[in-house]
Amino acid sequence: KEIPVKALLLELSQYCKAVVACRVSPDQKRAMVNLIKNELDQDVLTLAIGDGANDVPMIKGAHIGVGIRGEEGQQAVNSADYAIAQFAFLGPLLLKHGRSNYVRMSKQVCYIFYKNVFMSVAMFWFNFFCGWSGQKIFAEGAIQMHNLLFTSLPILLMAIYDQDIGFDVIKQFPRIFASRDKGNSNFNALIFWSWIAVAIVESCVITVTSIYFLHGYRSPRWGFQESFWSSGALGYTAVVIIANMKIFVMQNQYAWLHIFFLALSVGAWFLFAFGLNLSMTLSQFDWYYVFNHALSSTLFWVGLAWYTGVGIFTTVLFQGSSRILFWRNSHILQERSRAGSNFETGKSDGVEPQEHSEDVEAVSKSQSTPQTRIELSS
Repeated sequence: KEIPVKALLLELSQYCKAVVACRVSPDQKRAMVNLIKNELDQDVLTLAIGDGANDVPMIKGAHIGVGIRGEEGQQAVNSADYAIAQFAFLGPLLLKHGRSNYVRMSKQVCYIFYKNVFMSVAMFWFNFFCGWSGQKIFAEGAIQMHNLLFTSLPILLMAIYDQDIGFDVIKQFPRIFASRDKGNSNFNALIFWSWIAVAIVESCVITVTSIYFLHGYRSPRWGFQESFWSSGALGYTAVVIIANMKIFVMQNQYAWLHIFFLALSVGAWFLFAFGLNLSMTLSQFDWYYVFNHALSSTLFWVGLAWYTGVGIFTTVLFQGSSRILFWRNSHILQERSRAGSNFETGKSDGVEPQEHSEDVEAVSKSQSTPQTRIELSS
């Protein structure tokens, strides 16, 4: 009777911290990686690292391949997703760059969908007021420049430099890396669709209320009666400010460059709108002097202040409540590191902490999927 060696090896490996396989061929190395990659029922990720040509099949077979540039040639490096000079650099690659980029990219993807749904669905709600004629409430130039000028710089800076936990803290608690925190906690269906739901609700509120804010308003200075274009100017200005402020509130690190890019993005819209409404050709006559008249309206500034205040308040409220009700290990480490806590002594600025003293130790003992390290040598 044939013994199911493969199934027994797979079961045994789940109870081991490390499995060493000796005298294996390149194809057998790849078979071992594929065994863990394809046969386990759990949602596992595999990483293969090697420095020679005999490691190429294994590197290509894993989810993530890392090649070491050494004396055995460049075959492993050329076939890998990432290349490092020494094996010791694998720790920073995973704990620092890998985890930080995962957190940043999770926010970036959700935010990019959010800001586009926010702007696009706002025009959908206007169809209830224009008899489903397809008339746009925003200026065409604003729609075309939305991603290029008005909402691109802050998210670009956040996606490059933002970091929730310092590398020195992660080195003390390396199990925080396994956190994709109890699963894909930073990017999953619930998080993604919550961003979309927020964008839909905010777009509805801004479109509908901006129409009623300026309904029937007549400028005493110009004798100009506001139209839906003025409501669109108010609504889109609120979209730009709220979209940029939302990512500003949700990032973890701040510098003068973040504030500069935020002001530059919002200011770019005001300069663009001012230039657009002065040109009959560019405004296609519909938007001619619309923005100037809107800026002269007191209701415009009252509505803009209301939108901005409510948008920022709800974002901060949602962020704070989610950290309190659905806290993660990374939140504990982040708050303690920001408070200047010494993780070895448990003291913060000379004061003995009481509330989260046990939680910090729980990070390294947190429940997570058992990890198996397989070392393959030929």
